[in-house]
Amino acid sequence: GWDTAPANVMFRRALAWPDYMAHVRANPAHVALVPLLETPFNAAKSIIKLHDAVALGAAGIFSDIAPYKGVVRDGQDGLLVANDPAQWRAAIRRLIEDRPLAAKLAGNAAGRARAEFSAD
Repeated sequence: GWDTAPANVMFRRALAWPDYMAHVRANPAHVALVPLLETPFNAAKSIIKLHDAVALGAAGIFSDIAPYKGVVRDGQDGLLVANDPAQWRAAIRRLIEDRPLAAKLAGNAAGRARAEFSAD
């Protein structure tokens, strides 16, 4: 349950947008987890969680389904994994143990977001 989470896991209540942005700036993340079940509803979602990962400065691990499949370039600007707990654990472990890879994925995702997905 929520009360038995490890000390290094943080759960946040919903925040107003300005508070969220201040929180993101003050608390960069190492890894962003973006699991998504394969349903027609989820396939129609946007890639907003990719932008959230970039805003956090985190390397993203995404379910290998739409909307992320075909957008996230596996091993270049994020990791795509099947919806299998063992594969998620392996991907998380990989980024925890390989900080240079996590930094590369996060940096590539940020650069790509600015170049391809920015409203500017």
